[in-house]
Amino acid sequence: MENVNNKTGKWNYRNNCFGYAVNIPRWLLVGSYCSDDGDCANLAFIEEEAYKRFKLKPVSKKDMVLGKTYVAYRYCARDFHFMKRLPSGHWRHKQGSFPVAPISQKKVFANGWVRDDGVVYNSKLYLFEVVE
Repeated sequence: MENVNNKTGKWNYRNNCFGYAVNIPRWLLVGSYCSDDGDCANLAFIEEEAYKRFKLKPVSKKDMVLGKTYVAYRYCARDFHFMKRLPSGHWRHKQGSFPVAPISQKKVFANGWVRDDGVVYNSKLYLFEVVE
């Protein structure tokens, strides 16, 4: 069971959604953000860095099976967000310094992700399998 919701646990205010998604208890950043009008530097993460550095293999929704861990990724002009599906099939995410929280599969596969403050992650949804 993950130690997720306390200041001394592995997942606390010192790490973010990216660190949580790739199981590295640090605050990690994707190289740079994208402009409102299209894919840009984030493509370097998606096409190169994801697998080389973090062992994330691109997959499609139809390829996902129980028993494996998956990561969902989207970005917007000034931010990015990752969500993780546990081998049990349950989705979790970590918003900045906040605790890890469950999120419904319906929200993960929605047309965009909307943060409480109105920020919308509107890029294409990228799915990865975590390669052990």
